[in-house]
Amino acid sequence: LSRNARLTFTSIVSNADDDYADSSIKFGGSSVLSSFKLASEETDLLSFPTPDIKAIYLQPEDDGHKKTIVNKESDYPEKQVKKSSTPPELERLADELNISAHNLTLEAPRGKRVQFGCTHQMRHSLAPDSSSVTFSSLAEVFNHWIITPAFTLKRDWSWNGLDVISFIVERQVGFSEVDAVNADIEIAGTVKVSRTVNINALSDAEREYSEIIFLDTLDPKDYKKAFPKELFVQYTIKPILKKLKVDEIQLQMLRLPITTIPAQIPKLVSAGIALSKYVYDEEKYSSSDTRQRFLWLEMAEPPVDPHDTFYVRVLANSPDPMLCEMNDALLFNVPEEPPLNINPEKIRTIFPDVPRINSSMGAMQEMTPNQPNNPRFYMVPLPAGLHSESDELFGFFTYEIRVGHKNTSWCTAQGRFGRPLKVNGVQHPAPALICTATRRKVVVSPGLLKNEIAVTAPFANAVLDGKNTAALPPQTSLWAFLYAQVKQADGKAYRNILLASKPMPYKMSKTQKDGGNRYGLCRFNQTEISFLLETIGLPITVGLSVLVAEMFPLSNMWRINDDLKPDDFFFIDGLKAEGTQIMEQKFNPDTAAPSANVQEEMVISEESLAAMMNYQTPNPLIHDLGKYRIYRTSALATAENICCDCD
Repeated sequence: LSRNARLTFTSIVSNADDDYADSSIKFGGSSVLSSFKLASEETDLLSFPTPDIKAIYLQPEDDGHKKTIVNKESDYPEKQVKKSSTPPELERLADELNISAHNLTLEAPRGKRVQFGCTHQMRHSLAPDSSSVTFSSLAEVFNHWIITPAFTLKRDWSWNGLDVISFIVERQVGFSEVDAVNADIEIAGTVKVSRTVNINALSDAEREYSEIIFLDTLDPKDYKKAFPKELFVQYTIKPILKKLKVDEIQLQMLRLPITTIPAQIPKLVSAGIALSKYVYDEEKYSSSDTRQRFLWLEMAEPPVDPHDTFYVRVLANSPDPMLCEMNDALLFNVPEEPPLNINPEKIRTIFPDVPRINSSMGAMQEMTPNQPNNPRFYMVPLPAGLHSESDELFGFFTYEIRVGHKNTSWCTAQGRFGRPLKVNGVQHPAPALICTATRRKVVVSPGLLKNEIAVTAPFANAVLDGKNTAALPPQTSLWAFLYAQVKQADGKAYRNILLASKPMPYKMSKTQKDGGNRYGLCRFNQTEISFLLETIGLPITVGLSVLVAEMFPLSNMWRINDDLKPDDFFFIDGLKAEGTQIMEQKFNPDTAAPSANVQEEMVISEESLAAMMNYQTPNPLIHDLGKYRIYRTSALATAENICCDCD
């Protein structure tokens, strides 16, 4: 039924080969009788693959269909045009639909019959027999979803039960499943199943069925309200039979991720340091905890879309030139900024119940807002692979800031982040300065010991690509401060009184190499401490603490290795006088590396000690406070109490 039947009647003369009848009159005239009757019922008409619908998003090729080949022996690149005249974008689309592509035409592979339909929103021309569709230009497949309901007509090629307009494709679009179900019905387009067959389908033909593919387009910008959102699409297929009604088929609902990038461009206003709460020893105020520090950025305005936030990534980093011994490698080695590491997504295919994958979330780091509502201040996370004590944090970073959709929004990789803002010279808080105060006894003469407090702390480092590039000796200076804990007049709490302050010269180890930390060292002799305490009327058993501050180069100048001379550099601990320890380091003018000529410790005489106590060395934090920049300070560290038998 529902097929054209044609019966041909021909008269035949028997025994037409004898003497009375010639063989040429064996067959008489023919009469043709045509018959057609529609089926009263059609069941099992269509079948649907799994999945029965796909949404495809294509990205254009960056090379314009040309491949650049660079000849290593020549500075001139050569252009080689690809042999195929079919754009790679259309080839990807055809591969996804299991069909063929030629130039700008989609068609069925040999031996199969495919009937196409296409929405009027894509400029195209459809073959008269619906066997192919040709786009007017390649731009028709970009910047929107191509949605392809596909199914199989389970009838042989002679079946003629469909009307001229064979199928009507309807859709409903919303921002949720409920919205899509209740949305107005739109007619996406129609499919006309032709009564003719393309010649390519006759090669090893499979005549038992015909495949139907409809090409629809959905531009998210057409459904954009205030901001980009995910879309839900429901498609319905309505077969149109001759004088017979069949049930419409509703396909599975599609959930489409966001493909539109945020329109907002970040604008930076200011930057600063956020500190954790100050915690100290509340009993005697003899120590304090190291405070956590974070870099924050103030933006001109919060994200206009509440589902967006700010993201950052590192483009480049370099050591602080103030900490380095500058050379050609540091001055002229400009690193190449890496591209945004996201999936190019030349083709992205979505089908019902596809797992939700937040593409490209690892390409940038999300900044933390200070408050959930109307945030303008954001804390910048440490670069990937670094921690709060990494030496790289002594340097500078070039950051890229973008507005991007939050992790709660499902986006394509290319639709996650907006346009960038490049920020140079960003510096995170330097690693915490950790000082140690050790009370020890040193041999002054055979049988005579002297008690002292030795204070050590590391200098700031400069690192590039894992290699220590810090100047030697260090550019910065360390200063130690000795405090005594005294109970305040009302007896409710303790306060710290400054007793003395000293520079902490670079203490070079005999095994010091280019790598590793450089340490500063100073000593507070117990005789000196006792004299200072007695001067202000405090007992020698009072609690003591130390604090170290690191200053930026007081000269505020770079050190260029060409300017170094093979002169001796002296680092004086206390007073440059008879009996004072002197560390002498000789430098090679070619390598600027210290030689092994390091003097051992010298015995401090009583005369030298007395001179040291009366000596006042210029101190940038006492005599010139406010004139020089403080790089970082340590927490307050407790010094061990003096024993009763100590001097």
